[in-house]
Amino acid sequence: MQTNPEKKVTQLEMVQVEVRKNIWPRLMVGEKGGSYLDITATHPKYGILRVNTVDVYKTGKKAGQITKQEIKNAKRIRTQMKPGEHLLLVKKR
Repeated sequence: MQTNPEKKVTQLEMVQVEVRKNIWPRLMVGEKGGSYLDITATHPKYGILRVNTVDVYKTGKKAGQITKQEIKNAKRIRTQMKPGEHLLLVKKR
C-alpha cells in the first residue's frame, strides 16, 4: 500500500481480489461439509490472503469470542493452505 502525501490518496498496488465463496473440501470421509471462504486476495509479492467471516458466541462468559466450531474450521483450513497463504478471521456481529 502506498500513500501520496500531496494528494492524501492511498492505493493498493497489483492486488487481485476474488469476492465469491470458495469452498474448501472436508479432510476426511464422513466429515460434514466443507468450509466457505468469503474473499481471496492475491498479490505477486505478498502471496494470498483468504478472509473468512466467523460466528461468535452471543451471550454468556464467552460473548464475543469465536465459537468452537469456527475455530475447528479455521484450524482445518490452515492445514490445507500452502506456504505463503494467510487466513484472516473476521467476527460476524
